Amino acid sequence: MTLEDQIRDTVNRHTSNVILRADVAGMGSASQVSVALRMLQKKGMLIRIGKGVYAKSTIIPATGAIVPAATLETLATETADRLGINATIQPAPPDAASKRHRRPGLKLSIGNSAVTLTYDRTSIKKRKEAVVDKVNGGSLKIPETGLKNYVLDLAKRHQITYVKTYADEWAESVTRLADDEVRTDNIENLVIALKKDRKVSSTEMVQMLANYLREKEGV
Repeated sequence: MTLEDQIRDTVNRHTSNVILRADVAGMGSASQVSVALRMLQKKGMLIRIGKGVYAKSTIIPATGAIVPAATLETLATETADRLGINATIQPAPPDAASKRHRRPGLKLSIGNSAVTLTYDRTSIKKRKEAVVDKVNGGSLKIPETGLKNYVLDLAKRHQITYVKTYADEWAESVTRLADDEVRTDNIENLVIALKKDRKVSSTEMVQMLANYLREKEGV
């Protein structure tokens, strides 16, 4: 089964209309996952509505148009739920206004429609940033902030490193030629490496990637 097939199966099984990149990140390297996601977009199965956020979609046979499985407002609500944040959904300001009045938020868009998920940073309870070992087979206590240092410490403790393969380089070349923006992130790669070496569970991997993305993008 190809990586594209694996991601397609994951999308089909997911009950939410929103698919986070974190849901499939552990299936391959960052660049390989980007190639597979791009192919699913071309085939009309997914629409990219924000950085690291996709929506299930279908193709209308009569017109060939690709349409999302729900309205942008509904997808924004589901995105906030998937990210585990209490967010306010409001129309996204024009780019110029957005640069003048920056607020923590994630912009979601479909066609010419756009909204922003915003929240008050002070409303988020910060957790202890130090790495906490699993106790009696329990789950890691993953923080909501300081994820970069958390992952680096966890990888160091388990002596995990990320090594780029030939397949990674090929995938990056393909996406670059296709004008798809690919920015490999060492922290994301380390999280994936931890999962592949069975140092973290699938659930823990998704939570770490989701928290890291949220903190990185200021959502």
